[in-house]
Amino acid sequence: MNHFGEIAYLSNIARPQMGVIVNIGTMHIEHLGSMEGILKAKLEIVEGMRPDGKIFLNGDDALLWNQRLVENKEIGFFGVRNGECNILGKDITEGPGMIRFWACYRDTVFPVELALEGAHYVPDALAEKVRNRVWNEGMGFIAMHSAHMSKPFREIVGTSGKLLWSDDQHEIIWNVLPSHPITAGIPEYVD
Repeated sequence: MNHFGEIAYLSNIARPQMGVIVNIGTMHIEHLGSMEGILKAKLEIVEGMRPDGKIFLNGDDALLWNQRLVENKEIGFFGVRNGECNILGKDITEGPGMIRFWACYRDTVFPVELALEGAHYVPDALAEKVRNRVWNEGMGFIAMHSAHMSKPFREIVGTSGKLLWSDDQHEIIWNVLPSHPITAGIPEYVD
């Protein structure tokens, strides 16, 4: 996404049941004018969402945390620094070859232990959960913007995510699993 309307267009094709916005950065600010413009463009995902759709926002990002009404969608906030998030990773501790944290959602708290060193692996664990939901539970996944480098995309597709094309080429969005119910009616590719 680098212009207004692009995420809305894809959302209206895919009709997602869930949207997740991880951050509001400065990528493509030259086309969207400001970080608030980037926020507005990313929130376009709700335009095509199913009526019972839910949106999850990173409560550690100040611009996302200030969103309280998003097109009448139920909002869930996740984070590790903002204790007011309703999905919270807390008490992250690191040991030799291991990281532990508590995942908290409403009244449910459960320990998560990873055989990895470094708090930066917590997103890897979340990416693995997304991959499992897509492959094993049939959840749809729409990768937008620079998602080719995201951990969930690389896990699902099984690629490095590195893309190269010359100036005379353009991006094509491929429907890589036409048999999936979420892609019913979507063409093989969108040019």
